[in-house]
Amino acid sequence: MKTIDTALILTAGNGTRRLPITRVIDKVMLPIGNRPAVDYVVEQCAAAGIRRIVFVVQRQGSQISQYYGKAIDISQEYPWLNMEGQIAISYVVHDQAKLGYGTAPAVLCARQLLADTEQFIVVAGDGFLHGSAQNPLNMLIAGCNDVDSALLGLQIPAEEASNFGILAVDKDHQLVNLSERPPELPAGWQPLANISYYAFSQAIFPELEAVKSVGGEYRLTDAILSLSGQSPVRVVPIEGEFLDSGLAHKWVAANQRVLDSGK
Repeated sequence: MKTIDTALILTAGNGTRRLPITRVIDKVMLPIGNRPAVDYVVEQCAAAGIRRIVFVVQRQGSQISQYYGKAIDISQEYPWLNMEGQIAISYVVHDQAKLGYGTAPAVLCARQLLADTEQFIVVAGDGFLHGSAQNPLNMLIAGCNDVDSALLGLQIPAEEASNFGILAVDKDHQLVNLSERPPELPAGWQPLANISYYAFSQAIFPELEAVKSVGGEYRLTDAILSLSGQSPVRVVPIEGEFLDSGLAHKWVAANQRVLDSGK
């Protein structure tokens, strides 16, 4: 079984859809239940054996670095996991003026910090999978045991396709195409949504460097599609509910789900 112990968490988004509150609170730090939205992702990392996290942030001294510092003691932070050990924390600033806007440069700016890492997880920090029977990161790591790259595909109702990037897969569960927020589910496609849970090797970085701007945005998904044309990118199907803080009504619903579940 392959082991992955490093995660890159993307937290440098501008939060424009949550203005004006994101003038003073980073979007990923908006509370869901009684803790920041990003902390649910960090907990999943701890439970999956991740022992090093690199946060991509907008600026030095961000609220995220104030919250986590340089290390997490798992037994103190998440006692309900019944696990010992620490997670080392580091930060890299995504300079949008220099590198460009989007998820592709957000990952690319961490290349040097990840140079000694054969394989790593990438997760967006403003949303998380909730209610799955298994830790989604455990499923992701298991799913890429014999390939270098993988991502989760959330099974959703077909009528919700316009809210997500939708994944097209072949009979071997390999990625063949991706459609960003299609008005309806493309004919012949399964309703599998991209929820930004990825596993990559170093092979992703040349693809990130080659990404072209689409409306001023450089998208990680374009690099993934390019990569899938050269080597297998496995899509791991998963069930659950994706909760996020990107829009006010979704944030309210996420709080209600977490409070109702007691988790």
